Amino acid sequence: MPESKRVVLSGGPGTGKTSIISELESRGFVCHHEISREIIQEELQKQSDVLPWDNLPAFSERVINGRLHQFLDAKPGLNFYDRSMVDSLAYMHKDGLPLNPVWEKYVREHRYQNQVFITGPWREIFENDHERRESWEQLLHIHE
Repeated sequence: MPESKRVVLSGGPGTGKTSIISELESRGFVCHHEISREIIQEELQKQSDVLPWDNLPAFSERVINGRLHQFLDAKPGLNFYDRSMVDSLAYMHKDGLPLNPVWEKYVREHRYQNQVFITGPWREIFENDHERRESWEQLLHIHE
């Protein structure tokens, strides 16, 4: 059985990652979608505070655990990911949250391909919605 190759698309919010993942999926590739938006939708429906703007530590924990499950669900051959566990740690670092040593261990033990595709800020496609509330200025900060 061929091994799993895990390729990550990373970048700030609203930079086209989801569109690229959707196109790859339409061409028959195995793709793992961004789970942050899914979690936000679920938590809004439940009227929970596990949201990045209300309870960032609890939200971050849900995201990194979800990304770990996505990693473990890889199929043989190429797998594309709309962000990774590494992105979760980077966001937590950016927001000044303490890093759980278990999460750092996940990242060390569960390796993606060395080459990562980073989508850069693109003003013409950037837009906010109910789940994506970052401003253009915040996107630029996240990208850096």
